[in-house]
Amino acid sequence: FPEVLRDANMAVVRVLTFSLLLTVGSISAEGDKCDVNVTDTCWHGPPSTHVGTFDLSEPVDQALQICCSACAGNVTHGCTKWQLTDGPKKNTWTCHLRTAGATAGAAANCKAGKIHVPPPPSPPPAPPVAPPLGYKPHIVFFMGDDVGHYNFGWRGNTEMHTPNMDALVADGLIWDHHYTSKFCSPTRSSFLSGRLPIHVNVNNGFYDSAKLGVDIRMTTIADKLTAVGYECHQVGKWHAGGHCEANLPINRGFKTSLGYLNGEEDHWSQTVSGNYVDLWNNNAPAYGVNGTYGAFIFANHSVNIIENHDPSVPLFLYHAWQETHTPNQVPDIYLNASIDFPLRQVYTGMAAAMDDGIGNITA
Repeated sequence: FPEVLRDANMAVVRVLTFSLLLTVGSISAEGDKCDVNVTDTCWHGPPSTHVGTFDLSEPVDQALQICCSACAGNVTHGCTKWQLTDGPKKNTWTCHLRTAGATAGAAANCKAGKIHVPPPPSPPPAPPVAPPLGYKPHIVFFMGDDVGHYNFGWRGNTEMHTPNMDALVADGLIWDHHYTSKFCSPTRSSFLSGRLPIHVNVNNGFYDSAKLGVDIRMTTIADKLTAVGYECHQVGKWHAGGHCEANLPINRGFKTSLGYLNGEEDHWSQTVSGNYVDLWNNNAPAYGVNGTYGAFIFANHSVNIIENHDPSVPLFLYHAWQETHTPNQVPDIYLNASIDFPLRQVYTGMAAAMDDGIGNITA
């Protein structure tokens, strides 16, 4: 600090300046004493002999002021330096008053000090936290499309043939408090970004809309998992942005991608409104892949990813099914003749086709 001290009759003003050196676990502070008065002189020179010492138990900031002031008050004994060090007991200090046989000189020769408290050293980095399981598990995430809450066998719906999903439920946990949107793109945007739809995307249009999907300035679940050593793959419906290349799955944390960018397409030809094929392999059209029922294409691709994956590397497979989204199409082998409503026949068949694919992927 500088601190200004005045005597009783306010005739003499002493300006005290000092420097502070602080180390972890101990303190050592010292300073020069300048006496600015009518003769404008000061004492300077290296410390040599003790004028006196005394112990202090006040907080360190008060101890500094007391020690510095004591030196200023010992002019008759020739105090020109003071020093504060650790005391004999914990949280105590010792004030050392020193003299150098200093000579009087011009005020311009007086060296003013100042307090400098270096920041405490940064704590060592925390050791890496081991995964709760002791390892990083492989993750396969399935997302159905327009599948009603009741349209599963495990929900008690006897029309729905979903034995593979029923078995997964019987062997796992049911998360029935998962909040999402009633529309396709906001749901996918919410899952991928980890944000509620209102904070990421509430639009549900064509893939090339600039307002659709996950903002490219946001990170995705694949970005996060890739950063901790996962190998991430996307399969099936994307519908989370396609306005520019930065929106593509391979630029959102996924190592590979096979899927379509729009919200719906023909299940057999992979065309949109009969005008163009929407099927992409990474960042290029998936030439020669279309022309087969979509659930078969995507299920086979996911099986190939798993079979060719190095099991020592944690896997994240995001498989977003086209089923049971319109158009309502399914191979005849999945039609349930006991259902007398044609549209319901097709719908339950689409869910059964998805269930078959899930069975193949998790086998």
